[in-house]
Amino acid sequence: MTISAAARDSLKQLAQLMIREEVEPVRYSLTKPFKHGRIPIPLKESAGAEALYIDGEELDAYVRTVRLLSKERELEHISAQDVDEELWGLVCEFFAKKREYRKEGARARAIGRFLDGLRKPWEDYSVISPVEHLTATIRRLDVIGVRLTTMSRQLASELGLFDSQITADSTDQLLGKAILVGSVRAGTARKAAEKGAQLIDNSLNALRVAVVGSILARTLDQQLLFCRGVILVVVSTVSGHPVFAEWHRPFEPISFEMRRNTAIPVARHLKPISDVICGTFPEPIQAQVQRAIHWIGTSVTRESYDDKIIDLCTALECLLTTVDDKMKGEVIALRSVLLPEALGEGFFDPFAIYELYEMRSKIVHGSKIGVCTRAHYERLLWETGVILTHYVQLVRNGRRVITRPSKAIEAIETPELLAKAVGWFERYPGNEARSIVRVTKERLASRTKR
Repeated sequence: MTISAAARDSLKQLAQLMIREEVEPVRYSLTKPFKHGRIPIPLKESAGAEALYIDGEELDAYVRTVRLLSKERELEHISAQDVDEELWGLVCEFFAKKREYRKEGARARAIGRFLDGLRKPWEDYSVISPVEHLTATIRRLDVIGVRLTTMSRQLASELGLFDSQITADSTDQLLGKAILVGSVRAGTARKAAEKGAQLIDNSLNALRVAVVGSILARTLDQQLLFCRGVILVVVSTVSGHPVFAEWHRPFEPISFEMRRNTAIPVARHLKPISDVICGTFPEPIQAQVQRAIHWIGTSVTRESYDDKIIDLCTALECLLTTVDDKMKGEVIALRSVLLPEALGEGFFDPFAIYELYEMRSKIVHGSKIGVCTRAHYERLLWETGVILTHYVQLVRNGRRVITRPSKAIEAIETPELLAKAVGWFERYPGNEARSIVRVTKERLASRTKR
């Protein structure tokens, strides 16, 4: 069984697009879809950039390639998300090493290595992680397929931890600590580490639920803040020895120093916000801005990217919706365009905001978890902050007439701007655009009747 010609041709076309030399600087469009992601650390120096942005032909070829590869029977053992992650790495490699891949043979070899990596048969691995802030004085407790126990010399020897250069220096530090041991299947040890981290985190959540459900009256929430330790070890079940170890910094405070060169722009950014919250603006407006600040601020303190996105979407709801709005995703996308347009400013891609809000809906309504990434969070954090800045500017400009949140909506939903918005969104195909157009036309009809 081999990869289809259609998938290979799509990969070749994508490779050719990524090695093109741009005659003009990249022009970012705020009104059409794009993909933005971090460049893998080993490629950053060659690329001369931290992140990569693709749209237009490149994005079309990328999406088509992911779709075709995801349908290949030979790759049915991996998910579309895994294909997406691996393909992004290949795209970044072509971009970072354009000179190297000008020759068709070099591109063909890179594509071959990429496909071989995807086709590689999955293996069974054991994953081991210490658990911080948890003491286990038991021999074993099974937690949704993961074993909770205490690391002993005997267990460390059975897992080959003392015999491996990867873990020899850190094994002594694990002795006597609570650990979780689980099993995953993956194509590589690195991928096993990613899956293992999620498996461990899921088991810790299940443990918290079980503790709360069984001895609720005898525990404090602070006692349930145990978490995955700083090291995750992957052991091959074939060799019986560690093949990979990953260290990560726990999600905990890192000291921040407020210096003069930092304080100046911070004070400049705070001033208009302080004017609204501490000034003589109407209480409903002050409370609304304060709520938005609360949710943006808490998003930074969350460890899970899903939780971060939920908080940021709540901040957008505070600023751009009212209790009467039904289709909030469409309304937020629409008003994310109208607000800056009313101020004569440019706006972000409303479809990206709509997509992120839909992700939030899937999480909060229980159909998905673990769908948000660092790239999703960083993008929405920036855009929500800009929307807050625009909103504060709007209410300051109209302080005499914008006395409550609904008046702010009226100020941006003028018939003229709504009519222009219909024209903008009608240019784009897809269900998302049609849904936003429908909501925009309803808003326009409502405003026209008044």
